[in-house]
Amino acid sequence: MDDNQLRELLRRLPRDAAPPGFSARVLASLDRVDRRVRRRRRLVPALAFATALVVAAGTGIVYERTRREGLRQDQIARQRLATLEHEYRDIEEELVELQRMVASAQPVVGVEGPGERGYLVDLGELARARASGAVPVAYRLAH
Repeated sequence: MDDNQLRELLRRLPRDAAPPGFSARVLASLDRVDRRVRRRRRLVPALAFATALVVAAGTGIVYERTRREGLRQDQIARQRLATLEHEYRDIEEELVELQRMVASAQPVVGVEGPGERGYLVDLGELARARASGAVPVAYRLAH
């Protein structure tokens, strides 16, 4: 069947009239659609504003949390540094006290070497020699 025959068949079909109120229903339906479209168009700016407000609030919350976490980490680091400084001062004081004790005791230690050699080491003199950069003196023990 070609196009001409099809057109001819369609022309022969009886025309049906629209039911009563058809035009009114179509126009009412178009009005409802138009009202929905207008309502949505009015809602778009409000929704955009609400979305922007939520994004801004979320950004502010995340920023504040990040800032507080940074401050907390800084405070922890300062506390650790203060603790380390305190421990360093304590160790330094203990070292000075130990040096003072060694200097006041002036101990002498006997050390036996290989064979028949033996040495007396004056620890106070050794500490003074080390402090001045001199070579300490060793004394030979007679057996």
